[in-house]
Amino acid sequence: MIIEALAILKDEYPHLKVLFLGSGPLFDAMRRFAKSKGVSTSIIFVGSTRAIGPILAGCDIGISASKTEGLPMNIAEEMYVGLPIVASDVRGHRDLIESGKTGLLFNPDSVEDFVACLRRYLDNPAFAAQMAAAARQKVRGFLLDRSLEALSGIYRRLLGK
Repeated sequence: MIIEALAILKDEYPHLKVLFLGSGPLFDAMRRFAKSKGVSTSIIFVGSTRAIGPILAGCDIGISASKTEGLPMNIAEEMYVGLPIVASDVRGHRDLIESGKTGLLFNPDSVEDFVACLRRYLDNPAFAAQMAAAARQKVRGFLLDRSLEALSGIYRRLLGK
């Protein structure tokens, strides 16, 4: 979906670049698909890396087009560093993102909906900055110290202490 969206946006936003982090069994197929869509020069296939922080610092938008998701740590990390988020409207993403308040959620079956969300940020940097600030505030509730505090309260209550 991300590659298809980039093919739609490439002429309108010629400097738009997408980074794909990680590798897996579809890595080469994705590269071939990007080439077939005419966007291979707009995508950087980073591969596996541990240098996530410096990479995220150079990004403008965090995206995820997952069809299913648990608690998406990639989105949490992107929110924490202050990126506005565009993510598919699936469980997991909805745990972190309130669409229109802390990010934008799109129909995971609609590339057009995904493109519309990206355009909202690309055409309105002030709106993107507002969403990024709200996202950063929201994700603070998921930091380790707050998570441990919440879990210890649950355990104390369950154990009757």
